[in-house]
Amino acid sequence: MGRFRGNVGQQRPPDPGGLWGPSAAPPLGTRSRARAVGSGKYIVASGDDATGHHDVVTFTIQLVSASGDNAGDLAWAARVFLVLDDEDRVREDYQLTVKPLAS
Repeated sequence: MGRFRGNVGQQRPPDPGGLWGPSAAPPLGTRSRARAVGSGKYIVASGDDATGHHDVVTFTIQLVSASGDNAGDLAWAARVFLVLDDEDRVREDYQLTVKPLAS
């Protein structure tokens, strides 16, 4: 996993480890994340399970309830797969929801 330049196990911004680079478009879901996290209802957390093999990095990202009776409960989770190019930038990214957000 030496090619992955993130802090495994810590909260991640929308661009984990700066992999998209300064000229890249914002990652998909940035507006949705801002609505969920900006409201103070959820915090973004890592699943502490980042792994890598050759040019692929995978990890779990989570929304955890920030307040109320459900504070600390897992509200949503997705498995993220990143395919890196030869300069360790994201070439492709995929998010697969493993725990949908309740309506």
